[in-house]
Amino acid sequence: MTGRRDFLALFGAQLVAAAVTPAPHRAHRPRRFPPRPLTNGTAYVVCTETSAVAVVDLPTGRVVQYVTVGATPSHIVLDRRARRAYVSNFDADTISVIDLARLEVVSAIVCATGPTALALDDERQILYACNLISGTVSALDVATGRTVGSAIVGNRPSDIAFDPAAKRAYVVNSASGTLSYVDVRPRGLVARTVTADPSATALVLARDAKTAYVANAAASTISIFDIDARRVVSTILGIREPRGISISSDGSRVYVAEAAANTVAVMDTRASAVTEHLRAGSNPYVARANAAGDRLIAVDYEGNSITVIDATHQTVLQTIGGFARPRDVAIEE
Repeated sequence: MTGRRDFLALFGAQLVAAAVTPAPHRAHRPRRFPPRPLTNGTAYVVCTETSAVAVVDLPTGRVVQYVTVGATPSHIVLDRRARRAYVSNFDADTISVIDLARLEVVSAIVCATGPTALALDDERQILYACNLISGTVSALDVATGRTVGSAIVGNRPSDIAFDPAAKRAYVVNSASGTLSYVDVRPRGLVARTVTADPSATALVLARDAKTAYVANAAASTISIFDIDARRVVSTILGIREPRGISISSDGSRVYVAEAAANTVAVMDTRASAVTEHLRAGSNPYVARANAAGDRLIAVDYEGNSITVIDATHQTVLQTIGGFARPRDVAIEE
């Protein structure tokens, strides 16, 4: 792999190399339930090594097609109304636009250097991209393919969330331990940066956008960040090297991929407490929930697989292998 690709695959691990590993916790034991369908719909799995998106039919658990994108794809986000997927290509400095009805790339949007995490304002059809190498966030008009705004944030921005009501993006800067507030203005983007945890690597917004949940890899914690106060108000302990973080559609649960424990931690947002640790491959990178909230898909980067989890009964339904360094997943139902 190239130097940039090495960095993409390993930057999270590098951040935690000096951390002291806490005592292991006991993983949740899967319980037996009568057979039932895995889930409806399709999963789109970003395969970094082969520069492709694998299209997985979830009822059968089979890959039905591969869509070739740009070099070293990193993240994916769906526009469900337009039935399009946007895939950031880290080494190509582009965003591939996939028509999901035809399952083919219809265009490529030129971006700044090292695009990774993405967020979509589907109302205005603006895509926001974190650019890991240049330390910026780009606003891209998906209709024209043009960059309509850019802002300097912190060092190595690694994750982004967008609040459509406030017209604001929030960016975690993994090498500077900061959180940037990026406001959308008529003349472009304006960024203000505040201190977060030194090992902050990923974030997700609560449904009311008043709180951000921030994964701190080296500290093995989750920070609960008050958006208005611009500070951490509490910390959740007992998380083993968190990498990816996501939230259920109703906002009641946060899912955290624990790379060091090979599990997904389930946090009750009302109680601000971890309630389960679900077994999920050998090195989960991220876990995404479906719209119904009853299924999770965990991406195992090193195990080249995805794990489908029954989120209601907290049990593994199926592991699907054969992917080449999967990095992200999106679910369409």
